[in-house]
Amino acid sequence: VYLIYADEKSEELQKYRIENLNYLINKTNDNLRKGICYYNIGNILITYKGSNIQKSVQYYFKSRKFDPNYENRHYWWYELAGLMFEKKHYKISESFYRKSLQLKISSAYTGVLRFEKKSSPKLIYLLIADCLFMQGKFIEAHKLFEEHYSETNLYYEYILKDMVCIHLIEMKLGNVILDKKKSLTICEKILLISKDEEIILLLKKAVKLDPLNSLAWFNLGIALNQTKEFEESLVCFIVSGVIVTGDKEAQFNALFICLHQRNLERFQVLIHYIIEKHGKMIANDFTDYIMKQNYTFDFKQQMLKAFTEFFEVHKNIKNNS
Repeated sequence: VYLIYADEKSEELQKYRIENLNYLINKTNDNLRKGICYYNIGNILITYKGSNIQKSVQYYFKSRKFDPNYENRHYWWYELAGLMFEKKHYKISESFYRKSLQLKISSAYTGVLRFEKKSSPKLIYLLIADCLFMQGKFIEAHKLFEEHYSETNLYYEYILKDMVCIHLIEMKLGNVILDKKKSLTICEKILLISKDEEIILLLKKAVKLDPLNSLAWFNLGIALNQTKEFEESLVCFIVSGVIVTGDKEAQFNALFICLHQRNLERFQVLIHYIIEKHGKMIANDFTDYIMKQNYTFDFKQQMLKAFTEFFEVHKNIKNNS
């Protein structure tokens, strides 16, 4: 009776589902049935808050062990690719997404497959582009972002990442060998320097060595903001905020500069991206952020009013879509 009324997404219910699946695994001698159970446990574990990704991966591979036919199912590769991305295995993730795409398209030709919105070929190409982006292959990523992005199905994260690709290509960093260790070593040196000009030169060197060094971009954004180079500072915070999608501070800094400089085009993309990444409660966090800034109360009110208006626009778009 309790299970009937439980929220199907609740972890309590999922725990009972996993117990039942493990019970069936222990009681059955049917390998295909075991394969299905292992797959479902791996799938359930992904939904847990603070989920153990490695454990989910192990269950996915167990499902293939007992039912080798999973290798022929596009969704198995698609979901496993997402787990590999979360574990920062971007090259493996890319190869798994490509395998999923290959199986999906070949199945479509037989007329037995309906394209789901969540894993359509267009989206898979964008996910592959994301994997290339996180490998530092910005030229290849840009090409896929441009070819498969559609205004009818907005992916604001990929709009921003494509903007970053274009910026890095213009910096002649479209496809570099990343030197992460040396780049981080340079970041540590700035603690011993007081002059903004020297700090900026060092950090620019750090991002050239590793364009995916979010710490270098963030600190470069701060340094450029202090020297009132707002446009360059904005780009730095955008880059930092898309490399690490959970970096609210970098994203808020970018939003604030957009508002301050009246850069409404980039502000709109950023606000949609931030809300999609952090949810509706982000409005409270941004309010706290604004109130801590060293500006007059009237200016802060103007900033919050502009943010609220765009936030309402975003909600209306979502409600009507």
